[in-house]
Amino acid sequence: MGWTDLFKSKKSVDLKPDARIRWFGKLPTYADYYTFPTDVEWATEFNEWVLKGYEVYHTRQNSQTGSPGDNHRSTGERLPLAGCVLRLPKSGMTAFASIQDYGGDMRGRHFPICFYSAFPSGPWPAPESNSIWPALGLVETLMNLREEILKLFRSPGRFESRFGDREVDFSGLSENKTDDSWRARLAPWSSRSGLMP
Repeated sequence: MGWTDLFKSKKSVDLKPDARIRWFGKLPTYADYYTFPTDVEWATEFNEWVLKGYEVYHTRQNSQTGSPGDNHRSTGERLPLAGCVLRLPKSGMTAFASIQDYGGDMRGRHFPICFYSAFPSGPWPAPESNSIWPALGLVETLMNLREEILKLFRSPGRFESRFGDREVDFSGLSENKTDDSWRARLAPWSSRSGLMP
């Protein structure tokens, strides 16, 4: 897959935006995964990406320390708060997500929790120039859910009742317009480096 292929939709079917905020992961208030029902292909694809990514991360950390056990649980090291925009090649969707680490589940098994939503990749052709700002706003909204997690810790209740009816705002993502203003901002630096004509 080439770089430009990342910005192409892989399916010709009419995909619909899914503004519902979904979740997948662990918190120390429960002994298993908190999981929004994976009723669509893209959600399953995202959850598999998270599982595989954590497996790779965990394996690399253990190889660096030489420890076969759960290095992060024993040292208390946590993943940094992170946001991402991820093209899901099988489903043709782009996921917007936050990855937050609160130490895993109540049995000490380490794993982060993710909040995510998705938009069809086709109508959002590339994260360039002004088209990136609505996407970054979505990621920020998902990252700010950490405040709600802290409230959940202080005042326990049903996870679904706190997060189940939330949605993100996709306005601005499907505007298909060209904006080359970034070239003007880059011109002084790029002319000195010889990168742009």
